[in-house]
Amino acid sequence: MQYLRALLIGALLCCVPSTALAQKKPKTVNCHRDLEEALEIVDALWSFKLFKPGTVDLEQAFRQLDPEARRTTDPDACADLLSRFMARLQDGHSGLSYMPGVEYSSPYIIVRSQRERLSQVPGRSPIVHAYVFDRDTTDEVLHSIPRGSEILTVDGIAVDSLYRFMEHRVSGSTQQWRDYLCDRRLLRGPAETDFELAYREPGAALKTVRLMRPPADTIKEELDNELRVYFGDITHSHWERLEGGWGYIRYTSFVHGRLDQTIDRFDEMVDSLLGAPGLIIDLRGNGGGFSAARTEIAGRFVADKAPLTYLQIRHPGENAVIERIDPTTGSYTTKLPQLVHPREPIYTGPVVVLIDRGCFSACEAFTGGLKSLGRVLVIGPERSGGGSGAVGGLRLPSGAVISFSWTVGWLPDGGQIESHGVAPHIVVQERPRDWAVGRDRVLERAIRALEQGEAKPLAETGPGD
Repeated sequence: MQYLRALLIGALLCCVPSTALAQKKPKTVNCHRDLEEALEIVDALWSFKLFKPGTVDLEQAFRQLDPEARRTTDPDACADLLSRFMARLQDGHSGLSYMPGVEYSSPYIIVRSQRERLSQVPGRSPIVHAYVFDRDTTDEVLHSIPRGSEILTVDGIAVDSLYRFMEHRVSGSTQQWRDYLCDRRLLRGPAETDFELAYREPGAALKTVRLMRPPADTIKEELDNELRVYFGDITHSHWERLEGGWGYIRYTSFVHGRLDQTIDRFDEMVDSLLGAPGLIIDLRGNGGGFSAARTEIAGRFVADKAPLTYLQIRHPGENAVIERIDPTTGSYTTKLPQLVHPREPIYTGPVVVLIDRGCFSACEAFTGGLKSLGRVLVIGPERSGGGSGAVGGLRLPSGAVISFSWTVGWLPDGGQIESHGVAPHIVVQERPRDWAVGRDRVLERAIRALEQGEAKPLAETGPGD
């Protein structure tokens, strides 16, 4: 178990995915003091304490972990313990963001897991299978691992066992988001260490390879008391015209530099595709970003001002929600509308949005809001991750940082994103054998939806469509 813990600590530092702050690793930490402070902070500020009554007992979680915390002085072991505490929140934005001097990394392999749907044993959760979805093809060793290969073991530990271990150390209100976090952390471990990967190629050949984890990047700036962090290894976007003239935008993050740069980048792509007869916006793996970006970007697709989402904020230290004036009615409300305003030039053609379990936070607000307004057709293999609160982080006495939701988001149709996610209009099942040959069934279905008129232009859309 000690070895397993060391291997997976990197999976627990969830909100600074590939970075560690440039701070010397302490020899010992007062883990009891950190846990005590974490309880006090979460109890006073965590938004979902009001909206998940009876589901999370913070005091009980503290009592269960505190005896271990009092015995724990090792930074790695304390990181593991704090991660288990934050995982109790069942909040996709919560977790241990940073532990001083603890540096972990992962080779660039994108992992996708699937749970068995057949031959399930009563009382036991479905077995998890993990597959290579993509990898860094500039690396000769990684390039030799075919897409669609099933990962069997990491340093001799079975994948299913690794997922069951990690599930108690990642936080999420939905199973699909917890699976996504485990996917991202399966191969993480101490930076600049090697490990053995056993896998089965699509043709059934069994192989093993030793892989090296790269050096951990460092951030030299000091950490502010309030830290906003977002998931996403790579900020990447591009546009193209597909066969048939359909526009295609790939957008993996609502953070592209500053807020204005994020909006400008999306505007450039939409402007390039204004003449397309239909548009596909691919948000698979988009972990969110600037909340203001989602409303500004959504403005390129609507004709009238409307609420994209509603926001609730907890009174710090109180079991009450802040009341503010609703700009649309002039009355006080606990649900403040986040308005989308039309921004010219508006794209008026039909729009299809692609999502998966990795669409999270701002991505879900953008997609769910436009879906509620009837403006987009949503296609994907499953619901989105299910996280709606703006994330913030606070430092603990040791210098560690925990993060959690400060707000609660609602959709115009009254649905809450947290614990549910956004459901696709059309579900398309993914198959690992398709990844091996580069086939994208979700994109194929989106093109067919445009060809068959299932997605409607702006003039024919409205709430409930």
